[in-house]
Amino acid sequence: MKGDEIWDQETEWGGVVPNSDGTFHTWARIEALPEEREQYRCRVEHPGMPEPRIFAWEPASGRNLTVVVAVSVIAAILILTVLVGFSVWKLQS
Repeated sequence: MKGDEIWDQETEWGGVVPNSDGTFHTWARIEALPEEREQYRCRVEHPGMPEPRIFAWEPASGRNLTVVVAVSVIAAILILTVLVGFSVWKLQS
């Protein structure tokens, strides 16, 4: 949906595909300009749901960036520790 308008004809639909846990999934895709993404919603109807639901696009969280930064800092500290330890050992030799 864009606003309150259903965009069925512009939507590309994927087939129903099995998951390894015995469930199934499908997908739908529509081309949209990034600056208009907040105008789009996805209406989901399914027999397993008591009523249709509307989902908004949510940007990916910064969690991945946090993990990358944390791992980089830890790696830098370890490398620095090894270099300092090697330097001290070399000076004592």
